[in-house]
Amino acid sequence: MRLKIHQTIGKVTDDMSRRHTFNTAIAACMELLNELGRFADDSEQGRAVMQEALDAVVLMLSPIVPHISHALWQALGHDGLVVDASWPEVDEAALVQDRIELVVQVNGKLRGKIQVAADATKDSIEQSALNEDKVGRFIADLTVRKGASALTNQLQTLNLQGVNVFSGFGRQLADAIESNGVVLVQGNQKADMILKVSNPQRRRDVLSVDSSLHAREYSLVAEVVFQFADNLDALKQTESAQRLAVRRDLVVDAYDVLGSDYEAERLNNEMDQELAERLIFRLRSLPAKSRGDTTLEDVK
Repeated sequence: MRLKIHQTIGKVTDDMSRRHTFNTAIAACMELLNELGRFADDSEQGRAVMQEALDAVVLMLSPIVPHISHALWQALGHDGLVVDASWPEVDEAALVQDRIELVVQVNGKLRGKIQVAADATKDSIEQSALNEDKVGRFIADLTVRKGASALTNQLQTLNLQGVNVFSGFGRQLADAIESNGVVLVQGNQKADMILKVSNPQRRRDVLSVDSSLHAREYSLVAEVVFQFADNLDALKQTESAQRLAVRRDLVVDAYDVLGSDYEAERLNNEMDQELAERLIFRLRSLPAKSRGDTTLEDVK
């Protein structure tokens, strides 16, 4: 639960301070409250986590609904004014995961997802993948010739550029890279390879309208531009940049605008995760070869 709390703090902080998208900040708080509704731990530690979560939600909502937030802040047992309280900070220790989710592909197609320990060995990951029911249907009559593909077979360090690794898509991509055993570096630090990627560019394509000519159904599209490079000169050759795009359909309820915004945010998060997974797949597909260290001191 603390992982979810501090992921939400990071997202809401980014939404409000950088993106200025208050509707998605509210949606993230709603998602956290939904998780709290399923949180059943009446121990002293569990109650402390619940208090931490409720305090964080009230603080994050206070710029948007200050009056009710002040009343809730008092109800939570605080003496001072909510406007005088410090903004919640992300606890990086809470973001460390004991278990991670990995995708399982058969012949290049996504066939399932598995949960494994963060320090799981390659053999145990392969066995978990083979034991997954959804995967089993696609390999029943096949001979598995290639097992788990780890990025560490190709590189040990990766310099990630262009995204904020503490929130949103950048966080999902960073987690996916590190869960494959690769050490992530930024700035001018040396690395085996450079990945320069943009934040997802989003758009809504109208699919249908209602009788009042208001959009009723959209196709949400998220697209990133990315570039792999072994050295600085290759990174400067912009013609080597590639694009990845994913889409989801969204039906808008004119009588539940907040609910529609929440669903759109959920779909955006889902698309971000898929983009991260596809970038990892592209990394795995790169030819294995020795790479010298490179720095980014001249990259703009």
